[in-house]
Amino acid sequence: MHPYVAFFNEDVPLRQLKDSLENDGFENIDILHFAGGLVFDTENYGDEAATKLEHILEEEFDEDGFVIVRSRVRLSRLLQENPLLDECQEYRTRFLLFERPLIDSRKQAALAWAEPHPSFRLRFGREGGYLCFKGETDRLKRGLSQIEEKLRQPALAVTEDMVERAIEVVGEHEARLEASL
Repeated sequence: MHPYVAFFNEDVPLRQLKDSLENDGFENIDILHFAGGLVFDTENYGDEAATKLEHILEEEFDEDGFVIVRSRVRLSRLLQENPLLDECQEYRTRFLLFERPLIDSRKQAALAWAEPHPSFRLRFGREGGYLCFKGETDRLKRGLSQIEEKLRQPALAVTEDMVERAIEVVGEHEARLEASL
């Protein structure tokens, strides 16, 4: 089993996605949809199918070309490594996912921007960023825009519920496959 999770900004038409994969020679790939993402199993094809799926999502379905693909292990690590867990009891938390590794000097610039703002807490880990904020969603959008500017790359903000649901869907898929053996 090689399940991956894809997070994206826009909704993806699953039938059209499956057709695109089959046209490229990838057949019988299990795709399971959840709010804000999908889980796909590339058991017969390995990482090549994951790369192809990411390309199809970016080129054909997502207008801004912004898709995040992660394994269950990396998502679990994202949750476990949250350095703001104890600091953010009265804040709302978002996990920030990036397409490329972050440059240290740019991370420092983003941290320096967030430091004087009492409504934001920002930290980085191996699998992404951690942002806690107080206030409305507009404040999150403005703060995220500033962080993206400092990092010089877009960030996809996902909730803990989305990450946990993705991990759960992968687990359900793996259990179904094991039961069918």
